[in-house]
Amino acid sequence: MDCLIRRYGERVNDYYAFPTPEALAEATLKDLKECKLGFRAERVKWISEKVTKGLDLEELKSLPDDQLREELMKIKWVGKVTAEALLLWRFKRYNAFPLDVWSSKIFKAFYPELKDKTLDEIKRFAEYRWSKYQGLAYYYLMCGRKNLAQKCGKPDLIRSRRVRYETEFI
Repeated sequence: MDCLIRRYGERVNDYYAFPTPEALAEATLKDLKECKLGFRAERVKWISEKVTKGLDLEELKSLPDDQLREELMKIKWVGKVTAEALLLWRFKRYNAFPLDVWSSKIFKAFYPELKDKTLDEIKRFAEYRWSKYQGLAYYYLMCGRKNLAQKCGKPDLIRSRRVRYETEFI
């Protein structure tokens, strides 16, 4: 992320702004891959090009949750979990719950009653327990997992294969 921002973002004093869709659309796949995006380079380029040609995600924000989820999933490479993540992080829909296999391991580690539960059962647990704020519970557990893992003696939960949640929300 740092490479992407420094290479394509506008410099403002000692800082860099996040790159515009235009800057990313003009980048070559080779250059984007040099920022260690891997397979994501093609996706970044593709969505940046779509946005520069008129795709306006802001138009979607007034839609109800179910309809917004459906519209997001019409976008190439956006599946259920990514749509839920976008609902939560981008559109601030706090009832979204982007649970996947990795994050379910964290919930199972901190909530023993979920140990043998499926993803759907964990989602129902979250909906029952946190209702319309289940996305916030998800977010705070993901952000706090490092401190919680140390306190609970679960060091394997400290390393994350995912993007750093701390920089993506609120």
